[in-house]
Amino acid sequence: MLKDLLGGELYNAIVSVCPEQGLTEIRLRLGLPVAVRVGLNRKVLPFIATKKMIDGVVARATGFSLYSRQDEIKQGFIHYSGGIRIGVAGKGIAEGGSLVGFSEIDSLNIRLPHEIKGCSDRLSNIINNFENTLIVSPPFAGKTTLIRDMARALAKNYDVVIVDERGEIGGGEGSIYDLGSFVDIVGNVPKTLVTEGIIRSMSPEIIVLDELSPEKDMKIVEEISRSGIKLLASVHSDSIERLTKALPHIARHFCYGVLLSNKPSIGSIKSIVRFRGD
Repeated sequence: MLKDLLGGELYNAIVSVCPEQGLTEIRLRLGLPVAVRVGLNRKVLPFIATKKMIDGVVARATGFSLYSRQDEIKQGFIHYSGGIRIGVAGKGIAEGGSLVGFSEIDSLNIRLPHEIKGCSDRLSNIINNFENTLIVSPPFAGKTTLIRDMARALAKNYDVVIVDERGEIGGGEGSIYDLGSFVDIVGNVPKTLVTEGIIRSMSPEIIVLDELSPEKDMKIVEEISRSGIKLLASVHSDSIERLTKALPHIARHFCYGVLLSNKPSIGSIKSIVRFRGD
């Protein structure tokens, strides 16, 4: 799968230095050395990212139809099969105060998915008596891996719907993930467009939302809370205290806050806070 995306020449150059197993990120920056991450460790490789490399990855990621993926690209990323997500940057095109695309793509951040079954076992008390839970995490702390495993565990006792806006939880076509037999996924569409319809049509007992935008998504959170459906969600922050001070309304809709850290290792649980809840 990764070889199909990178092309044989680039793939072979990377794995000759870093085996594919354990790779979490590949960065291509035009005219600069290719860099990879293995866990939290960054390694600079002894070859330069060229325009041919970058254009080739973009072409393969979009099925050689860049125009057909413009809605994703203007949000700054491209989905690829198996849950791979490619961040893009370059010379942007703005219209009406909004980014509508890129005339040139000069940088790629290829995020590679990983599954760790059982990583949510540490939260068994929350899972077994589930109430609304918010996973709070800085980047590279394992929140998507945790929320995926929690969804799999919860689906043993609940009907679970995952709104997978970025295609990272379920992985999409060619997914490597095992989410069990009782999870429904709505993928690659904005949360704001699908949540109301899901409540009516799928009758979920739990809805899973990854990477809440507190400014844009609180209306959805409020709607789910009013409906009586339970919610598992995540948000980027390195502190529950700072998050709730900046956004005091967010805690009203959750019973638990789980703070992740990448120290001493990715996925470490730093603290669990019980909010007042509903």
